[in-house]
Amino acid sequence: MVTPSHELDRDEALFEHTQRYYCGRAKIYLTHLRFEEQHVAGARTLDRENVKRLVEVFHKEGCHRLEPENYVPAIVSREILLTALEQCKVSYNDVLDSCRVPPLLEIDSPLELLCLHGRHRIEAAREYLDVLEQWWVVDFYSDGPCR
Repeated sequence: MVTPSHELDRDEALFEHTQRYYCGRAKIYLTHLRFEEQHVAGARTLDRENVKRLVEVFHKEGCHRLEPENYVPAIVSREILLTALEQCKVSYNDVLDSCRVPPLLEIDSPLELLCLHGRHRIEAAREYLDVLEQWWVVDFYSDGPCR
């Protein structure tokens, strides 16, 4: 089946727009990840049964935090990201380099990143992972163009 050219144009425009706001990825401790409150319109309700199911999957198969399809997207201002990188002595190129293992950002401040999805995965990780291993890979998207 051939994709109509107007759909391809729209897909390419969306891709280019998304890439302008993409600021890289890093491992972030789970304590820094938050989700919309459940009472906010459009926020997904936490399903404890789904979390329990994911914990069981993690026990059987592992949680595969470094697999790109498991990354969690989050919103962060460019300024906050650059401050966190400086604090952790990590270069901006390190978080942009998709060919290497994402660096761990050990942030001291009470920074919270608003995640766009992955609530059940992160809740399951909080239950499954050892205290010293409670990180997840986060794709950073800025509230303004990064590039």
